[in-house]
Amino acid sequence: MLRATSRQNPRLREAARLIASSRDRRKAGRCVLEGDHLLEVYLARIGSPEFVVVVDEMRDSLPLAPLVARLPGADVVTVPAALFVEALGLPVALGIVAVIATPAPPVAKPARLHLLLDDLQDPGNVGTLLRTAAAAGVNQVLLSKHCAFAWSPKALRSGQGAHFLTTILEDVDLPQWAGAFRAQGGHVAATIPRGGDDLYATTFSWPLAVAIGNEGSGMSQALLAQCNVRVRIPMPGATESLNASAAAAIVLFEALRQTYCQSIGVEYMHVQDFAARKWLAEHLEPNHNQPNLQPMTRLRTLYLLRRAEQFENFLQVKFLGKKRFGLEGGETLIPMMDAIIQA
Repeated sequence: MLRATSRQNPRLREAARLIASSRDRRKAGRCVLEGDHLLEVYLARIGSPEFVVVVDEMRDSLPLAPLVARLPGADVVTVPAALFVEALGLPVALGIVAVIATPAPPVAKPARLHLLLDDLQDPGNVGTLLRTAAAAGVNQVLLSKHCAFAWSPKALRSGQGAHFLTTILEDVDLPQWAGAFRAQGGHVAATIPRGGDDLYATTFSWPLAVAIGNEGSGMSQALLAQCNVRVRIPMPGATESLNASAAAAIVLFEALRQTYCQSIGVEYMHVQDFAARKWLAEHLEPNHNQPNLQPMTRLRTLYLLRRAEQFENFLQVKFLGKKRFGLEGGETLIPMMDAIIQA
């Protein structure tokens, strides 16, 4: 480990410069993660940072010690608590900051679920929207050219690690992207305060992009013109509109509710394999978990489920009050295994 005792330490100066200046962060393509939680998510999802600055008096205690132990010693700069506050202008309770290269993923093919942010100005709103997007399983978040910088300290704090759980694309021409997305069969839903369809009377189609407009002026006409779905959130109170992040959360989770919380519920977030979860989402969401089965397939599925129920009833009568074998919710495995065998 390296120890800094002066503000003139090159790495301490570099961290302080990036914290203080948005221009420098953009120009250098680097940003600063504040606190142990952001660093922990970054280590888990991306890898090691360029370097960290850690309060000397806190580096051997929880929760910092396990994180510091995972880093090469040459990438760890320890500083006294007073110097941490003086040089970086941050509360000593943070304990650690990390300098990283700002992720700049290449423009990827459109996926199943997107969030479009049109000229949002508050970095805190942007971070909260990213956190909402990550929670909803959004594949890509696209920011317009005049959006607040997604990698500013305030946005990173509000995101709570969400920046590393979804793909973020900045400086995007959203009307052009939305037009291309629709040409490929996608659907773009705009949230508007007046004149749209009731959100809860709208059935979303997939692939889907949800567009959120500026906090004050709303969505640009150019982007609105590319939206083939326009929804409003019904509100019984006197407020005209909701905060952008609140509106996005309501619309995104309503779109997901239509797939996962209907007559057939689905839960697979316990699956640890990310690729497997992605595969399940891509096969469940486009048809709202309502597969178009042939009539004979439906009848056979019903027949197998009925036989399973009859078997359970028989066990309850034959072995009343005794410890016994039971399907206990595993009935759905029977038609699934039958389909695999028939294939």
